[in-house]
Amino acid sequence: MTKTGYEGGAPILGEGLALDLMNTYHAVRGKPADGIASPGDATAWTLQLADRLRASGAPAVDDARLLDADADALRALRSAVRGIAGAVVAAQRPSDSDVDVVNRLAALSPRWTSIAWAADGATTTTQAAGEPTSQVLGALASDAINLFSGADAERLRLCNRPGCVLFFLKDHPRREWCTPACGARVRAARAYEKRRSHREPAL
Repeated sequence: MTKTGYEGGAPILGEGLALDLMNTYHAVRGKPADGIASPGDATAWTLQLADRLRASGAPAVDDARLLDADADALRALRSAVRGIAGAVVAAQRPSDSDVDVVNRLAALSPRWTSIAWAADGATTTTQAAGEPTSQVLGALASDAINLFSGADAERLRLCNRPGCVLFFLKDHPRREWCTPACGARVRAARAYEKRRSHREPAL
């Protein structure tokens, strides 16, 4: 496994590139935290997702080294995608400015597939134009477009645990939290409140 040096602490749920980007804005002990606050963390976070980004139109992801302007663009994309996600969850129309940001960055990474034949049959290779960081931004923005325009948009939810700001895809009728850990915290808090109410004398 390649060491990325990532120290941003953002959870990677693996439910989609756009969702993982949204969730780089998370909460630690109820306080907002940014998992891609620096170019170094933005680069390291990107490398954590290298295999998925490579398959999604960023074949040069291993060479991506995000500078200040690139990290700013990544955070701008995150803000736009979170804005659209929040609107989708609330059954509202997203802002035109958020949509424009996603479309502009999606256009950075035109991709195509080439085919070749070897002795054992046909093989395909995904290629993309542009610099490695442009490919990464384009792949992430394109994944967001696929999320919001596809069937998964109806499954998009914001975690119900107070203080959690993570999005997830509802894959079970009873699922209300981004992770089992959040659900466990909610149940523990409810149990604590129930025990406390039983201990308190009636007035």
